[in-house]
Amino acid sequence: MVGWDAGIVHATVHSGAFNHVKGTQRGAQTRIATACTAYHRYQLDWRAGVITIGVDGHAIMRVANDQPGGKAAWPFTRPYDVILNLAVGGDWGGQKGIEDGSFPQRMTVDYVRYWRPR
Repeated sequence: MVGWDAGIVHATVHSGAFNHVKGTQRGAQTRIATACTAYHRYQLDWRAGVITIGVDGHAIMRVANDQPGGKAAWPFTRPYDVILNLAVGGDWGGQKGIEDGSFPQRMTVDYVRYWRPR
């Protein structure tokens, strides 16, 4: 989510071949009016050939390993870390400026659940 566009939740998958710098990023967005005022369940279902991202049990984006480019297109064949981040500024979040009056902010996480594939 981006502060200047509150209520819109973004889902993206970045790789060497598909990213915002090249203008090839694969992503989707959805409007959630209570994104900043209520807890929501965010899901990432990562399987060998497809990644699905959703909110509250509803898929908002599905990216398949169906593009040419080898590891640059689909590097998701090894373990990765999960990063939960509250970022301020940058090219995207800071493009319309940052209001000092909007601080302090917080990100509250109730839980993170991980299932290991069998």
